[in-house]
Amino acid sequence: MIYLYSYGTRIKARPPGPCYALDVRGIDNPHRPGRSETAKRELVAQHPLFPDAVARIIEYGGSQLSAAAYCTWGRHRSVTVIDYAARGLQVLGYDVYVEHLGRGMVYELKGVKRAED
Repeated sequence: MIYLYSYGTRIKARPPGPCYALDVRGIDNPHRPGRSETAKRELVAQHPLFPDAVARIIEYGGSQLSAAAYCTWGRHRSVTVIDYAARGLQVLGYDVYVEHLGRGMVYELKGVKRAED
């Protein structure tokens, strides 16, 4: 099981125990009044730094068994990076536990079993 966490620097919640933590505050904050959650996630995913952030979480999560991403409030950027990384790890065959700290959101993904070539 790989453990992934998202959190914000302005909230008290932190991942339990030591883990690799990636600062994703360099990705533009998509929050604007009236913008839907889907639109915010799409803006985060379109940012030039986004693919590298997801790849780094997949790399560290797969080798260290836990990783986190953080931004200011832990609502959009870190959540989106962790959600995409969780799906990537799932496709690679890992079981993934995801917790968005301070938001009360927790879910698990079972690794995709691939047929042997």
